[in-house]
Amino acid sequence: MPYTLGPRVDFEALPTADYKLTLKAWKETIETADTKFSKKGDVRIEWNWVVTVPNAEDQERRDWTNIPATFAEKSNFVHIAIALGIVDSQKAIEEGATIDPDQGIGKSCMGTIVKALKSDNKTWGDKITAYAPLPATVAPVKSKTDMAAKLRERLATLMAFAGEPGDPPADLTQQALKDALNVIGAKPLTPKASQLVSEQIELANTMGINEFDSVKVADLTLKDALVLYEKIAARLDA
Repeated sequence: MPYTLGPRVDFEALPTADYKLTLKAWKETIETADTKFSKKGDVRIEWNWVVTVPNAEDQERRDWTNIPATFAEKSNFVHIAIALGIVDSQKAIEEGATIDPDQGIGKSCMGTIVKALKSDNKTWGDKITAYAPLPATVAPVKSKTDMAAKLRERLATLMAFAGEPGDPPADLTQQALKDALNVIGAKPLTPKASQLVSEQIELANTMGINEFDSVKVADLTLKDALVLYEKIAARLDA
């Protein structure tokens, strides 16, 4: 059976830095000879990582770890399990743990990759030397500008619902927008709003949704009527 080989791919070592690693695959390997860190017959894990390289294409790297007999703090196997979040480290320290690398497939962590000369002192290589969980992400604080834009959009919706022409003045402050929403929203229904809500209730009734039939539309404020209109619309779209 013939095998087709692609062109040679030149290896380019990555600069020393921290990179995001995503576990692509893993497999068991059996040592065929004694080495500095293991003995012939030892079972090791080969980890296949996708490395996210800033401003460049992703690359792949492999690393091998021994399987420790205990939840040892110096074990890279343990470090990887913690970094990927597939083990409760505090509980494992006290009770031990059963770790399934399959649970880490597709998950990500940080890895420190170090670029260094190989033993020939001519060829550059790199190696993953440490693993850590991804930094916790903090939800961005919404700016006042974003909130003002949402308030303006809501006020415009309320005005259109009430049948008032035009848009909110462009120079309204965030507080002024809130005040306008409260003032207009507390007003009784306009003929336009009453018509829109009544038609929406009739449409819901036609679709077999009868829970709004008993609503006294005339007693609603503009704000309550708009909320009801949107609630019925959501039921109809479901």
